[in-house]
Amino acid sequence: MNNETKSKDIVESLKSLNVMELDKLIKELQEQFGIDSSQLVGSAPSAAVAEESTPASSGLQVVKITSVGNKINLIKLIKETCGLGLGEAKTAVEGITESNPFVIPSKGGLKEDDIKELIKKIEATESKFTKAAA
Repeated sequence: MNNETKSKDIVESLKSLNVMELDKLIKELQEQFGIDSSQLVGSAPSAAVAEESTPASSGLQVVKITSVGNKINLIKLIKETCGLGLGEAKTAVEGITESNPFVIPSKGGLKEDDIKELIKKIEATESKFTKAAA
């Protein structure tokens, strides 16, 4: 099997993973190979830098959940919002900390109306969150 075939096989395998599995894989690879993604040339800016540099009028945002209030309701919300299975949503909620927030993933960010609705649902779970530019 040549390198090109190996690469294609790896890409096909990655396509079957969901967001949570990809995130876990990336973290494992960074640990395994000692990669600090913030030090890579051309890497994406940190969320704080992106938040400051993206104009608020863009309308594209994500929501970061930074602490858990009502765990069961938050699991249900993440399961519903992100299309995760119950076990994946539970794992995601159990891993939420200030330094490891759960980011509600979306292609191209969330529109302002979606953000308002999502914020109401998060507030109902008594969890803490922040809004950030996508």
